Amino acid sequence: MGGDPGSGQKGDRFVIEGGRRLSGEVRVAGNKNEALPVVAATLLLKGPVAIANVPRIRDVETLLETVRTLGVTAEWTGPNELSIDASRLAAADPDRDAAGRIRGSFLLA
Repeated sequence: MGGDPGSGQKGDRFVIEGGRRLSGEVRVAGNKNEALPVVAATLLLKGPVAIANVPRIRDVETLLETVRTLGVTAEWTGPNELSIDASRLAAADPDRDAAGRIRGSFLLA
């Protein structure tokens, strides 16, 4: 993936130039484009699934509301942690009103 700095290409690393050595950690925040497909994928599993680093944003909340209309248990267990259990998945078609509020609901089709 790489790419030269300033080339406009996306890379899988940061290039830092300067006279001081850096050290430490960077926590990458979760994003909805990753979280929504993961939430939808949990519907394929029986039993509780724990998901960490989930952003607590409107689209995620709306998708959780939508899967709950299918009989799925979904609850926040921490600031950015979810527990989803699709063992009692009872319906195949999500509630149209809830699904119509976000584009990510196509993942449930």
